[in-house]
Amino acid sequence: MAPSPPAQPHQPANEQSLIADSSPVERSLFRRRTVLRPGLAAVYSTADGRVENLGRLISWSETISGRYTRLYEVVIALRTSTISTNHDLRTKDDRFSFTVSAKIGWRVREPDAVVREQFWFGDRTVVDYVFDLMRPIARRYEIRQCELAEREINELKGQMPIRLSKVGIAVESISARLSLDETTAQFLQQQTQIGYHLDLQKRTHQLDVDKQQNEQQLESARLHAVADGVQGEFGLITMHLMQHPGESLNVLNLLHERQRELEQQQTARFSDSRDMFMKMLSSGEFNNADLEAFREMLLRDITAGSGVALTAPATRGPTQTLSALASPVADGSPQPAPIASTPTTPPQANPSGVAGWKQRKPPRSEP
Repeated sequence: MAPSPPAQPHQPANEQSLIADSSPVERSLFRRRTVLRPGLAAVYSTADGRVENLGRLISWSETISGRYTRLYEVVIALRTSTISTNHDLRTKDDRFSFTVSAKIGWRVREPDAVVREQFWFGDRTVVDYVFDLMRPIARRYEIRQCELAEREINELKGQMPIRLSKVGIAVESISARLSLDETTAQFLQQQTQIGYHLDLQKRTHQLDVDKQQNEQQLESARLHAVADGVQGEFGLITMHLMQHPGESLNVLNLLHERQRELEQQQTARFSDSRDMFMKMLSSGEFNNADLEAFREMLLRDITAGSGVALTAPATRGPTQTLSALASPVADGSPQPAPIASTPTTPPQANPSGVAGWKQRKPPRSEP
């Protein structure tokens, strides 16, 4: 009696079994010869419990020998599994995840291992294995580096085929697509807009700073040009009015006050000099020769203070000229009284024309 085949586990939806069929080996001279379909491999179990992959069907002599007890037809054709968007790959910061979808191509490379391990369905195993390969790759990238992570995952093709030797299958191709979920995409879009806005503000601020610096440089050049052209006190006033054009009235008032101060200082200085001179003159400390030098000095001082050239009459003597200068001025300010000069006898005419002639005194009449 032939041994019963192993029980097949529950078949997942939309997945075909890796062991397409199993049947006992009939020891008969008149048995029907088995035909192996394409994409299948024949695996035999022996009477002593071993599994052999002959790569062919057994011959007639091997059939009647009783060595092989059961035939397993294992699917070795290429199969495709899909990773849906329900699988997420965590990113480097662990706050976000990549959404992955992938197609995986795989096939059975060791049919005897499939039979030996009773590996009926390989789709879930392959998906979990490939997902485990993707996880550490995704962990190396930030959420904004989705493209780089996808590229590295797809570069696993260079390592194909990747064998799962225990169950006898091998992964031969991976085509993965990483994306962002809607919430993450909105978050990144908001971050990008904020970055654009901050960059715009930064550039606008830099433009304002450059504009202000240019204006300061132009103003500095303008002030230097004015300073080179105008020197002295009036130059400072001009620079001040250029920077503060609304203070023209204040500047005029300051100039007027300054002019009054200068005039008062000049008047006081002249008055002090005049008073001192009059005291010295009244005390008799000067002679005519000294008075002439003082007259010229006073005339220079008066001319420099008032801006008017004064010329003394040629017919006046030094004492008379100084007395005239000391007389009251036109503005009504009190002045010292003029000095009275000593009257002299006018010279008498010489009737004879002889030099040194003096008129004789009339003779005294006797009583």
